[in-house]
Amino acid sequence: MTPSVRWAFGSFFFLYFAYVGLVSPYASLFFLDRGFSVIEIAVLMSMLQVTRIVGPFSWGWLSDYLSDRIGIIRFCACLAAVTFLCIFFLQSYIAFFIWMFVLHTILSSLMPLGESATVHALFKDNSFDKRYGRLRLWGSIGFIAMVLIAGELFQREGIELYPIVGAVVLTFLALVTFRLHEPKMERRKMVKGELLIVLFNPDVRWFLLSGFFMIFAHAALYVFYSLYLADLGYDKFEIGLFWALGVAAEVIFFYFQSKLLSRLDAEVVLQLAFGIGLFRF
Repeated sequence: MTPSVRWAFGSFFFLYFAYVGLVSPYASLFFLDRGFSVIEIAVLMSMLQVTRIVGPFSWGWLSDYLSDRIGIIRFCACLAAVTFLCIFFLQSYIAFFIWMFVLHTILSSLMPLGESATVHALFKDNSFDKRYGRLRLWGSIGFIAMVLIAGELFQREGIELYPIVGAVVLTFLALVTFRLHEPKMERRKMVKGELLIVLFNPDVRWFLLSGFFMIFAHAALYVFYSLYLADLGYDKFEIGLFWALGVAAEVIFFYFQSKLLSRLDAEVVLQLAFGIGLFRF
């Protein structure tokens, strides 16, 4: 992977998670400002997770069928940027519901395909252990930068700027995808029932089940955390600081990931993560 391609993938992670750093803390506050109830906001925010049930699998199947991950990433990034612009014209709750579903169905392609392309490119030049954590680190930095900058901006100028910030971030994300590149994919013939064989593997089943419970446990946090902090009297910049504190742990982990995984099995790392998560709650 050349330096320019590493820069492109780092920028891709930075901008994608900058968007996540905008939506996770501030979308609920934006919807609250639009006059929606807590239940209505919860349904809207749940679209981020609902669309990940089928979206990534469908986009992944399409990328395997076409053997063109980067092409699909570019298409979806551009389509997401255009779709986001609809926010300036939405009025009703139903319109916002449909918009959130469509937008995040499109966006659900970017991270799975982006991760796959990154891993593929790094393995091709035998640099995965050394460089993957450092590249993903930029995603956490993008998240932290956005929650802090947007928090200060919204505190000073108002949450009404949320649509403008989102449109700018997704536009730059779409532009960066045209700098991405990965080695040619080897098209492999799909075997009927292959997916079921993988899913019935006990290790895979337990891993997916653990992932389900981890996300389920955090569902209330992702949806209501900002509303809860706002109700306690914290301003938008302070809310951003609380979100940034959590992601700072990701920065530390990704920086030392290669050293940590060289000393501990991945299973042990997962167990530690669940234990720390339980203690945190």
